[in-house]
Amino acid sequence: MVNIEAQSIWTDEGFTYFVTQYPDPLHVLVNDVHPALYFLLMRGWVLLTGSSELALRYFSVLPGILSIALVYQIGCEILRQRQQLDNGFIPLTAALLMALADAEIFLAQEARSYTWVTCFSCLSLWAFLRWQRSTQHSALSTQHFVWLLSTIALIYTFYLAALVGVVQGIFALVFLRGKQRLIAIGTLLLAAITLLPWLMVSVGNQTERISYADWIRLSPFVITEFRTYFFGNQWALHGGLLLLALVIMGYAGEKIIWRWRPFAPIALIFLWLIVPIMIIFGVNEFVPLYTTRRIAFIAPAIAMLIAFGLGNFRPFARGFLLSVIVIYSLTSVDFYRPKQPWREMMAEVAPYIAPADLVLSELGAGDYEILYHFDRYLPPEQATYGLATWRLLEPATYEPRIGGLIDSHDTVWLFYWQSENSDRGALNWLNTLNFQRTAEFTFDFNPNIFFYRYDRLPEKPLVEYENGMVLHAADWQADSLRVDLVWSTPNVLPVDYTTSVFLLDSSGQTVAQMDSQPFLSQRPTTRWQPNEKIYDPKILQLLGADLLPGDYQIGVTVYHFTDMGLENVPTLNRDERRLIGTLEIRKP
Repeated sequence: MVNIEAQSIWTDEGFTYFVTQYPDPLHVLVNDVHPALYFLLMRGWVLLTGSSELALRYFSVLPGILSIALVYQIGCEILRQRQQLDNGFIPLTAALLMALADAEIFLAQEARSYTWVTCFSCLSLWAFLRWQRSTQHSALSTQHFVWLLSTIALIYTFYLAALVGVVQGIFALVFLRGKQRLIAIGTLLLAAITLLPWLMVSVGNQTERISYADWIRLSPFVITEFRTYFFGNQWALHGGLLLLALVIMGYAGEKIIWRWRPFAPIALIFLWLIVPIMIIFGVNEFVPLYTTRRIAFIAPAIAMLIAFGLGNFRPFARGFLLSVIVIYSLTSVDFYRPKQPWREMMAEVAPYIAPADLVLSELGAGDYEILYHFDRYLPPEQATYGLATWRLLEPATYEPRIGGLIDSHDTVWLFYWQSENSDRGALNWLNTLNFQRTAEFTFDFNPNIFFYRYDRLPEKPLVEYENGMVLHAADWQADSLRVDLVWSTPNVLPVDYTTSVFLLDSSGQTVAQMDSQPFLSQRPTTRWQPNEKIYDPKILQLLGADLLPGDYQIGVTVYHFTDMGLENVPTLNRDERRLIGTLEIRKP
């Protein structure tokens, strides 16, 4: 829970949110690369809790906590089957290591399915072990139903987690016999068959969504990243303890006694670790499957194997080694991924978006993350569209409607992230419909992200000044006391001018004002290019008490400082102050 809201909702989490809001979630999910169970559960969760960052991510915290308890139970079950005496050290240590696993901690702070995958994996393995120990090897036993249902839930949550079923199948073929083996294989086949209805309606669309742009091939860097993410910088210690789990060590004085039997239960956990790694890395050379988060369901196996390895040492040695591991885990972070600051970007830009403006995003492969922040920072009635999402889910309506949508507004904001998947359709329509770019907010990404403002300006300027400055248009928002100006100049200006907007009451007294260089003091006039259009928002500051309901005159002036003091720039009509409109303050 610590820092669960520290980072912004990112692309994958934005998709989770989008599914909870879209009227037909199955239409979205059949075009995604994941099965449906997690997203449908999340949709119900959001109905109960809302869609804040905390609420969305807390749904991943819950299975993370449950996984810790299940790891403890799996450890106890293995000890029973190995007929190994233990005072609780191994199961408790496994649970502790699971609680400290950086992979689980990080993924428990994301609105994604990965901690549910881990939880269902643990539940499936625990039920499988319990069923083996049961003397009732019947398809109607309670353990059997828990095993079957948890395995079905697992593969309906994440396709690659079907490898847990593969692990169980390999184990059944090697270690089980007779009727028990047949029931085990039959159960796994039944779980696999239950996925067929979903695959029949989705697999064609989903295979087309596999992205080769992010294909991560096996390399020394990937191996090092994998080792660090799951074993930390103590990987040599962890790896050695993990291998020790394959044996039982006893002591007769100073003599160590090694026993290799019973081997079967711990082999299941070892297969849980090895088989997914081998298959995913192997297939990844041909189909892009691997990312660290997609293989995170091996974390419980690592925790349990290390715990069993520690259990082979005498009390003092095991306590010392465990202390080293715990102190390192508490003072370091090995599994972490910085996310783009979408929240900060929207917080910066949102105050300048008027209710009548159109807000678009063109982020190439997907724009779910910015749609989430649109909904969080903009009013519900704001017209917002994710263009990549529109093209994906409703391709037949995109081309016929996009031009008319843009044409129905006079101000358009475009969140634009240039990539090979970015479509220039919106940019082309803005140029065709005579919109002009008036502002550019730039955010440092790789590559940068831009938030452009486009305005369709009137043919006749609002005000012209003797120094060549032209005020093309002005708009204002009474609620925020903001006045938006759009300027240009036909020639390069030699002086940095200050633009001022003021508010006059009925007696002609100035009651609010804002003076600054244009565009939040970021576009001084000496840097203007000829005929470049400059957006210049002014949020007025009250000079006294709150404004009473009524009409107030809006005025504009331009000035600069000289050796002789402040010098106003007159308009072509020789006015030093120009009134441009009326702002109405209504009763609250």
